[in-house]
Parts: sequence; C-alpha cells; structure tokens
Amino acid sequence: MFLFQKCRKLLLKNRSSPIGERIVKVMEVTQVLLNAQSIDGSVRKNAEESLKQFQEQNLPGFFLSLSGELANEEKPVETRKLAGLILKNALDAKEQHRKFELVQRWLLLDGNAKSQIKAFLLKTLSSPASDARSTASQVIAKVAGIELPQKQWPELISSLLSNVHQLPAHAKQATLETLGYLCEEVSPDVIDQDQVNKILTAVIQGMSASEGNTDVRLAATKALYNASEQYYS
Repeated sequence: MFLFQKCRKLLLKNRSSPIGERIVKVMEVTQVLLNAQSIDGSVRKNAEESLKQFQEQNLPGFFLSLSGELANEEKPVETRKLAGLILKNALDAKEQHRKFELVQRWLLLDGNAKSQIKAFLLKTLSSPASDARSTASQVIAKVAGIELPQKQWPELISSLLSNVHQLPAHAKQATLETLGYLCEEVSPDVIDQDQVNKILTAVIQGMSASEGNTDVRLAATKALYNASEQYYS
C-alpha cells in the first residue's frame, strides 16, 4: 500500500473510537496543487476550494496526502513546496484563538496518522530538492512547537542531532536548518539544558572551518543565532 497512489485507503487505529479502527482516505493531490498555482483564476479558486473541503471533511487524510506529496521525489518541486507550506499554515496562525484551535486539532489527530506524517517530514530532510527540504524543516519545527511542550515526540531532537553527523551534506544542512527553526518555536523551559548544550555543540561544529560545505556553515550560523536569541538572551 502506497500513500502516493490515487484514492488508496490507509487503515489506522483510532483509540477514541469504540470500534477501534477507522478508514482514512488518502487522495492524490498533485494536480490539485498544480491547479492551485494556475494563472487562471477560476482554476485556482476551484483547487483552493477542493483543498479546503478535503481539510474540513478528512483532516488525517489531508495531512497524510500533503506530507506524502512533500516526501515524494517523483512529484514536481512546486507541488511539494506548496504541500509543505499548506501543512505549515494548517499548524499555526498569528491570531491566538485560531492558533489554539489548530494546536488542539493536531493534538487530537490519530496517533498512527501523526507518526506517519512525521516520518514523511523527517524523510524529506534528505531530499535532493532544496525547496522540499527547507519547507519540511519549517513544518517539523511547527509540529515540535506543538508536541514537545506536551512531552510528545521525545526522540526528535536526538534524531536530528544524530543526522547532523551524517552525510550527505544537503541532509546535514537541512537538519541544522530544522534545529534553527525549532529553537525559534520551542520555549526554553521545554528543552532540558543537556539537549540545549548538544544543539549548540552541533551547530558550532557545523560552523567550523573544517566543514567544507558553505550551505552547511550558513545553516549552522543561522541556527546558532536562533538558539542564542531564544536560550541565552
């Protein structure tokens, strides 16, 4: 069973259901995302309405479809990037009441669905497509901003720190970028000091002269700035 095939159904456990299981429909969203970027106003409007209805009627499927699009190397870069941006906007808002609503609906999402979504996001950090990697970094940080204060996704930071020490360079760059965004999103009282120190060590190593990749050094520099502003200001 593949998330990238049209109209396939993923069977997920739903702990809140008395039956114990439910069907989550995953939709092929590539064409809809392409249409959402059309210069034709009517085509664009119809696509936006389709995405809105999908989100309202099947939130787990909506998140799974978009995260699957973002992670799929066979999809166009423009649809992958837009999928990630829509995901990010579905997790956060400037208005506090709306932000609270988005946080609560993510927390109430089926646990198995969330695990699959997060797996897609982490997979995308190693994508050759820089736009997909960068967008995934932002979405991961938004999810971390919701889950880490709730003592959820405890393995995230250690997983990211492990990736920093691995090749290829583009994956290391994306991981450092993710750590930088994470430092912006997550309050200092959520991450323990030992993990903060490990993050700082990783980004300082990424800035060192021995790091031959300019993009890695730049991502590390930005991450250090964010960490310093958040945890040592």
